[in-house]
Amino acid sequence: MPMWQPSRNTPSQTTNHHPPRRTPMTITYPDALFFSALMREINGAQSSIQIMTFIFRSGYVGETRAKQILDALIAAQARGVDAYVCLDYSRFEADLRAENYATATKLAEAGCTVRLGPSNQTLHTKLAIFDMERVFLGSHNLTRGALSFNREVTLLTDLRDIAKRMRRYFNEVWAWSTRFSEALPPDASFEPVEIALQGFTTVGNEIELAFTVNHTEGVDAFAAVCDTAIDLEGANMGATVTPETRVARVLPLVEPGQMVYLAVRAYSQGNVEATSNAHSMIYQPEEGNGGGGEGGNGGIEPPPPEPLTAPTVTSVTQTSPADVAVTWTFIGAPDLHRFEIQQRNLEQVWSTIGITMDPAARQWTGAPQSMDAVNPVRVVVFNMAEESAASNEMLITLTGGPPPLSPMTLTLVEQITPADIRVHFSGDTPPNWSRYEVEQRTNGQWTMVTDSIEASSRTWEGGPVPYMDAVHPVRMVVFDTLGQSAASNEVTITLML
Repeated sequence: MPMWQPSRNTPSQTTNHHPPRRTPMTITYPDALFFSALMREINGAQSSIQIMTFIFRSGYVGETRAKQILDALIAAQARGVDAYVCLDYSRFEADLRAENYATATKLAEAGCTVRLGPSNQTLHTKLAIFDMERVFLGSHNLTRGALSFNREVTLLTDLRDIAKRMRRYFNEVWAWSTRFSEALPPDASFEPVEIALQGFTTVGNEIELAFTVNHTEGVDAFAAVCDTAIDLEGANMGATVTPETRVARVLPLVEPGQMVYLAVRAYSQGNVEATSNAHSMIYQPEEGNGGGGEGGNGGIEPPPPEPLTAPTVTSVTQTSPADVAVTWTFIGAPDLHRFEIQQRNLEQVWSTIGITMDPAARQWTGAPQSMDAVNPVRVVVFNMAEESAASNEMLITLTGGPPPLSPMTLTLVEQITPADIRVHFSGDTPPNWSRYEVEQRTNGQWTMVTDSIEASSRTWEGGPVPYMDAVHPVRMVVFDTLGQSAASNEVTITLML
């Protein structure tokens, strides 16, 4: 079968088909109005949903708005949108911990990616991000009371700077949180914390210790300790580090050349929760860096972090009339956050068509914005700091043609004001409908008048048209998501008497 390729000279290439100027959006939703706005965003999400909240209670008897949110998230995951949910799991709120675990179980069983917040810290954020662009931020929890009765307010915005900051915040909390598959049930008894010292090195006057830990449930902080006695009873303690950190430093209070013993301790509410195995070494601080006796590393600057390496797209292949499969290679990154699959349109704008936060992913299948072989696809990798690196670009390899698109029939074009017209047309809306365009022929080319017509409409009125006369004809063009278009018959304007 010959490879199907849509014509490049389609009716979509009109003379004034430019993207509209983007106007930022900021809307506030007080009280119960938030529910319908949240449902609309969940149901309309194209690539990803990220939700972080203090409580998501879904165990009510009967139908509630919180249950509808749960069902909508599950439905979004089922239609190919990647849903990521992070819920509070603090040991300080035992009842909420159980509620969130129950909801997390339902979401995880439906294929959503779920994490539970640190047990030693309350996650009180109420945040939702859709398609990496639109952000809800406010006070609403996902409960019956918050969605129906309480006095609450939440803001929706697509301001790019706010969206970028909230994505970074979500990334940070997500990285600290526990995968649902690794979380202990809320009523489980905790295992003892076990710390294993992996190695140590001298950094200036301090000693840096690397360690691992089996879990951080109940741990507030870690700290390195040092003493001249192996029992560490009089050990001096270095600066504390967060439960997510696996490196800690301590300054020995001894002269160079003395034997010291080193370990790492876990702390909970100021008390020692666990102590690692101890290692010994002869303390030899590094020489100063020549800066007035300050500690250092001989004046050598630390090497800069390794730049983020871009993926390499190896294939972009049509797999069905509406879907493509994208495959790529990638050597990996230590703090990888996500891959975004993007496609460029005729206006040279890149849009995200898919997202995966699986660091092992090397393939994605889904619907592109256009199946036209002139719109390339790429894969962009992002790290936790929202730094990115884009792959090479590759065109879609088409494997067969969809059924031809049937044109609409234009029945009447009539003048209704000095500048406006009313258009009447008929025909069946195609299954992969994208848009309608009303166009007028001007100087041998077709100029778009509007593309703001609903799929179910069969009339449109508006303007202005370039020429209000009976000489320059008008037509209707239908477009589908596969890159096809079909133009109607041409009709001249019936002028007002």
